[in-house]
Amino acid sequence: MPSERRRPRTLGLLPVLIACNVVMAGESRTIERIVAVVDDQPVFLSEARSLARLHAVDEKVAVEALIDELLMYREALRFPPAQAAPQEAESALESLTLGAAHAPDLAESDLRRMARRQATIMKYIALRLEPQIRVDPEEIRRLWEEEYGKSADAPPFDSVFEHFEGRLRKREMDGKVEAWVRTLRSEARIRRNETAGE
Repeated sequence: MPSERRRPRTLGLLPVLIACNVVMAGESRTIERIVAVVDDQPVFLSEARSLARLHAVDEKVAVEALIDELLMYREALRFPPAQAAPQEAESALESLTLGAAHAPDLAESDLRRMARRQATIMKYIALRLEPQIRVDPEEIRRLWEEEYGKSADAPPFDSVFEHFEGRLRKREMDGKVEAWVRTLRSEARIRRNETAGE
């Protein structure tokens, strides 16, 4: 795990890069801001805002989600089989576009960038993490019993086996992804700009 005192060279430039301004008719207007730096990679306010609008969350929440996404994407790129094929990226774009109906101002270029990242991350998860999932049939039965108890209306176990198996697999997968992200964060140097979300 890297020492907390180690900082990427980019951080020395933060005072200069934090706000990029353009002067128009004597008026200064901020057009971009770096809200965080992950190792040597800047995290831009515009991307965080796009993510916030897409998922209808607070900007600070979006910044943390974007940091996680960039870390996962970087790791996924190191595993060549996980790189999304064009049709996979297009499928992810269609899904994002449908989910962005409430935010019609989102640029297609932003959606394409997010779709490519997400398609690659999901492929990595499917190839590297999903094969590790093992669900014990007895655990499925325990979940069924907990949910229905001795109810006379309980559906036959065999008829809901796949449903409960899917729930348990999702729970296991969520746990593995969370553990993966925690590891990625512990190994990265993350610097946040305190003005993020203003």
